[in-house]
Amino acid sequence: LHLAGAISLEDGLELVTLRGRAMQDAAGAVPSGMVALIGADEAQVFAGTSDPAELRELLGPRSRLVLKNDAHTALVLEPDGRRTEVPALTVEVVEPVGAGDAFAAGFLAGTLQGLPMEQRLRLGHLGAAAVLAVPEDHAAPLEPAVRQTLLNCTDEEWAATGVGPAGVKLP
Repeated sequence: LHLAGAISLEDGLELVTLRGRAMQDAAGAVPSGMVALIGADEAQVFAGTSDPAELRELLGPRSRLVLKNDAHTALVLEPDGRRTEVPALTVEVVEPVGAGDAFAAGFLAGTLQGLPMEQRLRLGHLGAAAVLAVPEDHAAPLEPAVRQTLLNCTDEEWAATGVGPAGVKLP
């Protein structure tokens, strides 16, 4: 914001400080109040590893780690040690820009809706797949019936689902 001329450097530093305090307060007030959403490639750059156990050690035991591994899987490590992993959908990629943000938005929306962890990861994958299959960095939401079908399908049906420019191809 400062570089764009929207705020002064001092105001920017104050915002960063306030955000840091709020994040620490949230982490202390709510068990597993912190969520770290990161791509495996980003983790390799910032932490020197994409190994979930090593990242857990770096982030501390109270955070929830969501690790997205490109077109392969996404997993969550919970503070209590539970691990949930969901494979990515098969996607005919048109444009990769925006997929990471769409995954994060889907996962966080599922969290706010109180969905089970597997469905949160599926919702993240659905958002990312929809964005990957269009030329823009955003996509229209899925039809509610298709969304519900995919959130509740079997692992085999999930694995057989494809997404492309023409939409979702259900098994």
